[in-house]
Formats: sequence, C-alpha cells, structure tokens
Amino acid sequence: MASQKTFAHVIVFTDMDEEFDDKLAVYFISKFGVNVTIVFMPCSKGSSQNGFNEWKRIMPIWDKVPKMNYILFEEFVKLNDVVCDFVLQISPMAKMDNGEFYSGHNLTVKSQYVFGGIFNTREGDVPSFNLKGSHELLKKFQNQNILVNISSDLMATKRPFMDIYNLLPSLFKENMRWTSFKLGLGRMSENHPVAHIYAEGLINPLCGRGANYYSVQKLYNSTFEYEIGENIVPEFSKIILDKNQHKKTYKLTKKYLDKIQANNHLTESHLFRMNIALSIMFPGIWKNEEQLVSSDKITLDDEKIKVLWSRFESFKIEKVIKTFNPMYDLFAAYILIQVISFKFQGKVTVEDDPNKYFEKDIVKLMEMGVRGFKLV
Repeated sequence: MASQKTFAHVIVFTDMDEEFDDKLAVYFISKFGVNVTIVFMPCSKGSSQNGFNEWKRIMPIWDKVPKMNYILFEEFVKLNDVVCDFVLQISPMAKMDNGEFYSGHNLTVKSQYVFGGIFNTREGDVPSFNLKGSHELLKKFQNQNILVNISSDLMATKRPFMDIYNLLPSLFKENMRWTSFKLGLGRMSENHPVAHIYAEGLINPLCGRGANYYSVQKLYNSTFEYEIGENIVPEFSKIILDKNQHKKTYKLTKKYLDKIQANNHLTESHLFRMNIALSIMFPGIWKNEEQLVSSDKITLDDEKIKVLWSRFESFKIEKVIKTFNPMYDLFAAYILIQVISFKFQGKVTVEDDPNKYFEKDIVKLMEMGVRGFKLV
C-alpha cells in the first residue's frame, strides 16, 4: 500500500480468533476477484499478527489469491489517507497506540460501510459483539448515510449445513469441527474482558442469543436421537436437574456463575442442564475437575481433551453439523457481495431474510464465485 493516498475497492476489518466464521467470510470474498484489503485486527486472545498467521495456516495459497492484500491494524491506522468504495467490519474495533479507539480519521468510504451488527441497540437488546470500540467510527458513516447494519439475531440463525461444508478445503472443515467442539464443550472464560457482558447470554437465551446453550442442546438431542426415541436417555429438555445425583456438576455450575456475576434466576438451571448433558455425552468429563472447561484452555496438549475430542469425532458429521456455531460473518460477507452488486442498494438495516436467499445462493456462490472461477 502507498504511504500517501491508498485506494482499495473493499476493506475488511476482521479478527481471526478461535471462531471459524471470520475465516469463511474472507474465503468467500476471495472468490470474487475484487480488489480487497484485509485488515487483521487484534482480539482478546491474540495480536493482529496472530490473526494473520492463522489465515496463512488455514489458507496455504494466501499469497496467491488474486487482488487480495493484507495489512495489520497497527500499520493501517498509520496510513495518511485511505479511500475505498466499500467496507465490511466483522470484528470489534481496536485501540491505537495513543489509547483511543480507531474512529476512521484516515478513512474515506465512497459507497457503503457494512457493519456486522446493529449500531443503535434497541432498548432491552444485547449490544452486538462487534459494537465494542466502534461507536465513533460507525457514527461517522451513519452521519454520511452510508452505514448498513446487519441484525445480529438474523446472523445467529445462519448455521452450517452439509452442502456448504462439503465445498470447503480440509483445513476449514477441521477448523469448523474443532471450533464447535471447543465452544460446545467449553464455556467463555470467566477471565475474558467482556465475560460479565456476554457469558451469561451464551448459556441463557433469556439474556442473549444462547449460542452455547443451543449448541449443546442440539448436540445432545442429535447424538442420542435413537436413545431418546427408545427412552434410554431423556430428551435434553427433560433432563432431571437433581443436585444430589449430580453434586460435582452442580458445584462447578454454581462456581462458574458466581465468577461471571450471572443475574438471571434461570441461568443456573440452563447451565446445570448443559453440564449434565455434557457428562452424559462425555462420560467422566468432570472427574478431577475444579472448574468448568473454558474454551480458551482447550488444547490437544491436554491428554484428557484428546480423549474428549476423539469421542466428538466419532459422532456422525451429518448430525454434529447441526450444532456448529452460526456463520455470522459469512452471512455478513454475503450481504457485502449483495451490496456491491446493488441488490441491497440503499438498504439501511438487514433485519430479515424471508425467502432464505442466503441458504439458496451461498452454495452456488461459494462453489463458483460471480466470475466462474473457484479456488477450492
């Protein structure tokens, strides 16, 4: 990129953390031959360089993708003048060296700024995850009437399915399985800087979108579909929350809820049910444990995790895929492509997808790209 005035068709702000949806989004965009600059953002679990390294690992041809350029956030904010047509933001915003959140001081967007979330949170709703640190930046482009919001609740409905899974390279498939294993088995670390805001909502749909809760529910019900039908094990919703029978499980549940400062009176029963279900799917999971497994601590260097991972890999993919985390950012990238192709021109907020265009279009688009080439 030039040091004075930098031109790009599309800029994507992304944090390549443990979840796979950022990677799917960038992979999807790579198929359209657009001049795109990927800005790797720092996240709570790693630096901008860590994110870039993860992209290089999972996409071995990263430096051979036509018209795709890369830059670290720390370098991007030092550029004097950046002009682009479109922006896609699928990460929270980060702070610059001066301690202030980046507010777009050097960024000019000529067409539209697509945000993976909602800027103006409605009363009673949980703020979009990507809104953190983004207020001043988004306000700038909202005032210019070029900001496109994407409903977080809508993105949360876009889960993987076999047709799209089968199109992905092996490293992406493995990453999807491993990520879903970690986020089904493990809870958001109580030490995460935003745990007090989001951790409860992950396990209680009454406080958020309940992504972890629904993943465990679907994993349990799909894994034991036959056993539930034969009344060998209870359906997830009918698991008896017996504190005497599951003393250790309840103790770990209560300890975690105290640490994340859970407030809703039903959060305890939700997490207790999840943990009993996990103990049925993964016998011995809580043996010798002093706390629940947190997703950031799950590694194959741990012999116990290896055993649990082997158990997870034995489940049929056709059933397990129902439990994979939502493809939030892939849907956001899909909306970006629609914006670029003028199908969503003038759209301010994408709140619904009544005809399930995404499910109908994404496989064809992922397979070929608009120009008919594919990199799979």
